[in-house]
Amino acid sequence: MEKYMSRCSNKFIAYMPDGATSIDTNPIYTNGITPNPIPQITSVFSHDYLIARRCFFFDLMPFDGAPPCDEQTQPVGMDASVFRAILLRRYEMADGAFGQFIGFAPWHLKYSNWNGGFNKYEPIDLEWAVAQLVTAYNLAKEADAAHPCWVSNASAYYKSPIRENYAGNKLPAAAKVFDPNTVYILMYLGDYDSSAWMKAQVPRMWQDPYKDSAPNAWAFDPNLIERIPMAFDYVYENLGPTDYFVAGDAGAGYVVPYNLFESGMRPRADATQKWMEYNRPYLSRMGLDICGFITNGGQLIDKKIMALYSKMFPAGNLHSEGNGSLEVYDGVAFVHFSDGLAASVIEDPDRLAKVMYVHIKTGMRKYNFAAFGTVCITPTDNKAIREAFLAFAKKTDLRTTYEFVDPYTFFDLIRQSGQGVRVPLD
Repeated sequence: MEKYMSRCSNKFIAYMPDGATSIDTNPIYTNGITPNPIPQITSVFSHDYLIARRCFFFDLMPFDGAPPCDEQTQPVGMDASVFRAILLRRYEMADGAFGQFIGFAPWHLKYSNWNGGFNKYEPIDLEWAVAQLVTAYNLAKEADAAHPCWVSNASAYYKSPIRENYAGNKLPAAAKVFDPNTVYILMYLGDYDSSAWMKAQVPRMWQDPYKDSAPNAWAFDPNLIERIPMAFDYVYENLGPTDYFVAGDAGAGYVVPYNLFESGMRPRADATQKWMEYNRPYLSRMGLDICGFITNGGQLIDKKIMALYSKMFPAGNLHSEGNGSLEVYDGVAFVHFSDGLAASVIEDPDRLAKVMYVHIKTGMRKYNFAAFGTVCITPTDNKAIREAFLAFAKKTDLRTTYEFVDPYTFFDLIRQSGQGVRVPLD
């Protein structure tokens, strides 16, 4: 850090696995994946891009409570202390401006209890610890999570010109009128907070024969355009009649919003203005006014977050945190969604139909609206889930109509209905 960091970028920083997994004398050499991990697992194929961006590289554990598993004689807390020192140095180099943290907690290799791992921490706890920490130092994460966790040849891709504006979302041709006997359902298609995931998934999603069979709210984090602009050219140029774009995890990039505000973790003052400045050019260029997933680390979506996100995303917001299922702040809806309908479990659409029905009848029982978050499901999968749900609902509830709608219609119908808890502005 002392020798090299001043020569590195103040915007991009790389959190990449180091070589410990490939050293046969290291405690984590045999880690449950393979004795000598293949380069894809250790993200080596991303390094050309990170070097082109002049990234400072590091790999440290964020927790204070135990030594890292790959250096077990180290004093407890040293990894985390140096982690924070590196983040603070980048913060000071950028005068507090938001930057891009490229990488992900390496739970599949170290620092977690995954597959008999060497540390006590759950993978999700490791993910949240890193996300909370980097947010506190004004970094938005580009989450190169396993798996895939690499993008080959991005040192060439990123030089593709970025357009000034992308002609994206068009409002539906005809507005719907709210019907109190209908439940309106929105499907959020994520998680695309990583260039690696977006590059891997977009071709099969866009070539799926059922892509235009129903409304799709695609959530590609806007800051991914820094690495794979050609992918955004492709999806915008091939926008179908039922395709809509929303921001993904927490806005232009993956942050934990409660850590934007003054807290014990932040080294400096409230970062809400800096976060808005970071988001503004991305959202304007891509015409985004809906946040599809406010990721808040298990914390409630409070009034401070609502005040911030109602300015950034005035058309509407979704989140998965455990407070009110439908709240309205200054005319902007914040809707709790049921997340986790992943590609790995869609082989049982009948079971998912029951999960969706229970969420509607319990979590959203007061309202005519429900949203569901998905992870890398194809339009074909989405069609199977819709059909299974409608068939199940038809047998179970004869008095209610269920309709899948696009995100703009969804939030417009909420406004028409007058439903939701009004959150006081003061």
